[in-house]
Amino acid sequence: MKIYISADMEGLPGERHWSDVNKGEKGYKRSLKEMTAEVSLVCKTLLKNGVGSITVRDSHGTAKNLNDLDLPDAVQLVSGWTDNLYGMMEFVSRSYNGAIFIGYHAPAGSKHNPLGHFYTTKAWRVKLNGEPLSELRLNTYIAAQEGVPVLCVMGDEDVCREAKNLIKGVMTIESWSQKSLTSGNKTLGLQIRKAVSAGLKLKPNIPKLPKHYDLEVEYHFSRDMRKVIGIKGIRVIKRAGNTVFFRANSLNNLLRTINSVL
Repeated sequence: MKIYISADMEGLPGERHWSDVNKGEKGYKRSLKEMTAEVSLVCKTLLKNGVGSITVRDSHGTAKNLNDLDLPDAVQLVSGWTDNLYGMMEFVSRSYNGAIFIGYHAPAGSKHNPLGHFYTTKAWRVKLNGEPLSELRLNTYIAAQEGVPVLCVMGDEDVCREAKNLIKGVMTIESWSQKSLTSGNKTLGLQIRKAVSAGLKLKPNIPKLPKHYDLEVEYHFSRDMRKVIGIKGIRVIKRAGNTVFFRANSLNNLLRTINSVL
């Protein structure tokens, strides 16, 4: 069995300020310790359940946070960003039996998680087909395009609620509101082991991809809005203030648009 893990940071326990998740700032070391602990525990649980191959995609910030020396030997770590369209899901393919998301968070404009965003902090709000677009939703669609079911999601309240609505039967752990795993929180550790083990036994459920992709981006600043007008290959439908409406005819075209305008 082969499992793909995408790991972020803003949905981990205790993350409340940008200084907690920005490399070099005061809270980052603690957050990295927590990220490493959760990813490592998930990997060990997978291996204990007979999974033979695990890929971990470092998906936070520079994507150079996790150290492969801190993870089990059987884990392949993907670090750094390339021009690959799949981004936080780089190298996911039909060869994987399932995906797990760790440290995921609410989309931009969230009232619950102050670190809610989509890809960057340029946008105040991002919507797809009229609904808030989260990294969870986009990455679930990428996995779906490759025929890979999402088995388990760990993060804040909003992202867990969205996961349950988007992916039938998915296991979720609302870890953001709990005490740190590294503080000796045995309850969270037990929840993670149970959810991951149960997720491996799920009947795979893969959401259907949308029939169309209308992207709406509301920028914080007009200078960022103006930069995206006229980009070659990007279809702009209309503008309204600092909001730009784009249209894509496929998931890959949507990914190209997102990579160009955010």
